[in-house]
Amino acid sequence: MHGSFNRSNRFLISAVLLSVASVFCSQGVVAQGPVFLLQAEDRSVDAGTGGSFSILMANDQPLGAFSLGLQHEEWLEVSEIYRGEAVEALLGGLGPSFWFAEITDNGAAAGMSGVVILMLGSDSTGVLDTISVGVNHQLAEIEFAVPNAAPGDTTALDFVSTLLPIAGSAMGPIDIVMVADDGSEYSPPEAAGVLLLGGLVTVEIPRILDLQCQVSDDCGCEVTLSWTNAYSYDSIDIYENGEWVTTLTDQGSGLPASWVTMMTPNDDEDEQESEFVLIGVSNGQESHPVDCEVGCADHDTQEPVENLECERDSDQLLVEVEWDLEGEEGQYSTIQIFVDGIQVAEVDAGTEAAYIAYDPKFESITVGVLAFNGCGNATSMVECFVPLTESYKRGDVTNNGSFSLEDPVYFLFWVYLLYPDIDCYDAADADDDGVLDLADPVYMLMHLFLQGAPPLPPAVECGQDPTDDGLLCEDSMLCP
Repeated sequence: MHGSFNRSNRFLISAVLLSVASVFCSQGVVAQGPVFLLQAEDRSVDAGTGGSFSILMANDQPLGAFSLGLQHEEWLEVSEIYRGEAVEALLGGLGPSFWFAEITDNGAAAGMSGVVILMLGSDSTGVLDTISVGVNHQLAEIEFAVPNAAPGDTTALDFVSTLLPIAGSAMGPIDIVMVADDGSEYSPPEAAGVLLLGGLVTVEIPRILDLQCQVSDDCGCEVTLSWTNAYSYDSIDIYENGEWVTTLTDQGSGLPASWVTMMTPNDDEDEQESEFVLIGVSNGQESHPVDCEVGCADHDTQEPVENLECERDSDQLLVEVEWDLEGEEGQYSTIQIFVDGIQVAEVDAGTEAAYIAYDPKFESITVGVLAFNGCGNATSMVECFVPLTESYKRGDVTNNGSFSLEDPVYFLFWVYLLYPDIDCYDAADADDDGVLDLADPVYMLMHLFLQGAPPLPPAVECGQDPTDDGLLCEDSMLCP
């Protein structure tokens, strides 16, 4: 599978190479244009790391065998040479009958090294299996490292015909030869059938490692970034949501490996979200960016409660207060309830209703609900006005919206027969003396038939009792 051979095998390989070379030299064919295209992939790697690149082929004739050499600068250290996927697929997935790949500097220029690869796709009977016509066929994958390279170093990956196997000097340099299924050979240049596209390996500044983003203060949406410096950077640029935020430099204690900041608020969002990007800079060159995302719930919201409603329950002398909470769970820490500006209760943050007792001697109260956000800061108070006595028309004992003979008669039935009940006692108190007695229907009759004084206000229009007399009005049908 790979091209690291010890010396005991090399002399055996030499004999095989000579026989394989005879296959590649069976006949010559002059092409009118490229039949085969060989390409070495471009790669970028961080200094001190490594990677791999592929040798790819495009062909308009089936390929049954090939030989090639590839040269590069020696600071790129090849560690393994693997058969490509297209080669592995030959002979039903068994791979080619012959594969030789070796790392060699034999025949390379000064300071250069390379690899040589030979492949024959025949089976045990000599029948040639081929790689079908197509593009992006992977012939080989070459794994490498750049332990001693500096950022900015580059090396070309050039196809050459000057390299020899370590033990193959007897057969001469390995030519670039592509053998079609009919035995025809093709070689560079393009006019002879093979077009070569070299690659490039570029060494870059190592990227920052292990970047972490964590919220360290929910209330202020403070976030702590921490990472590992993988190189002696001159500085580190930090971006938030695509905008430059700061540049960190060595202030005498080494380049920082952490940073604390307040996240930039996001408009119209219940949760703040930010993406932080870090780029190391050295000698004016930038590393690849690394990023992390972090979210922070808006616990410092300024939104008060919503949809406040207050409803009086006269039977139990209670006011039911209901509201809706804005936003998500955890957005509030507590809720306080006020009556006429005085705090009377405090409820848990998730509560959306409460009952408040009231004193019936008061005509009205103002109920306020004040929410404190998750950071303990007060939002604005929301209030509702609650009338404690019904608006009514005095003299409207029947509660039908008008004053007539029917009202004193109704009153007399109630006094002597205790039926039907009177809904609004204040309306029946015609003389507004705070007592319901026979004087009230007499007062009404005197007005109706003897031009006596009319029922005291509120009589013409709906209103509330101007006298604190202890009488209540449970229901006045036509008055709000």
